[in-house]
Amino acid sequence: MVWHEIVSDTIDGIPVAITYCPLTGSAIGYNRTISGKTTTFGTSGKLLNSNLVMYDRDTGSYWSQIMGLSVQGERARLYLNLYPVIRTTYEKAKQRYPHARVLSQETGHVRPYHADPYGFYDDPDGYYLSGGPFFPVLNSDPRLPDKEVVYGIRLLNERLAVRKSFLRERSIVEFGMGTVPLVACYDPELDTVRIFERTIFDNLLSFTSAGDEIRDTQTDSIWHLNGTGKEGSMKGVQLIPVPGFDLMWFGWAGFYPDTRLIAEEKTSITPIVPGHVIG
Repeated sequence: MVWHEIVSDTIDGIPVAITYCPLTGSAIGYNRTISGKTTTFGTSGKLLNSNLVMYDRDTGSYWSQIMGLSVQGERARLYLNLYPVIRTTYEKAKQRYPHARVLSQETGHVRPYHADPYGFYDDPDGYYLSGGPFFPVLNSDPRLPDKEVVYGIRLLNERLAVRKSFLRERSIVEFGMGTVPLVACYDPELDTVRIFERTIFDNLLSFTSAGDEIRDTQTDSIWHLNGTGKEGSMKGVQLIPVPGFDLMWFGWAGFYPDTRLIAEEKTSITPIVPGHVIG
């Protein structure tokens, strides 16, 4: 992915583009169907806020990878629909999904796929963990270090980032975006973040951590971290997921200077309107 940045595939009948920008550490999936027409994407070689700019092969329109928005061309101002992607290690993925398929390196191109031109992810002095962006950004935000990993969420007209290291410590955080009550859960098996709506059958649920699972205080049901009820009266019920993605803080803040940030205990959480029902 570092060398090619975009892969087109069809998963369960859905045409998807799996995109990766090493400069912002953002791995994002998008549905390749735009206004009823399926397309493929290429790497333009251009950057916006030090982030990948894609182009669609139908119209040549340019698209921001992080925003999922066409910024120039015939499709300007159109958005792509997110397709959920988990960024994790190969070791963790094969333990959770032992029968998963792996992208082939037999691409017909000569590339040193064993090497990353940006260095190693665990190198404290390497690009992925230290310093600032290679290229200029429109906005910088000192609330976090530039390379701190956050989980970015776009919902309604709000933008919010959850500091991933904070959620690792807390396991679970409840908050709201607009009038939508949400819960963020940390999945240690995959080292990933999962966000769900908290309203089920007109009931607003509150959650606590229960080891590798979560428990709601209203029905005392146990839930898998994938949002499926495991035990109790909510067994088999599925919480509504809210898609987001991992990326470096400077990448998110560069596009969304007004973003809210959940990063520490004193973070203010938007209150929820009592009795609000999510359609």
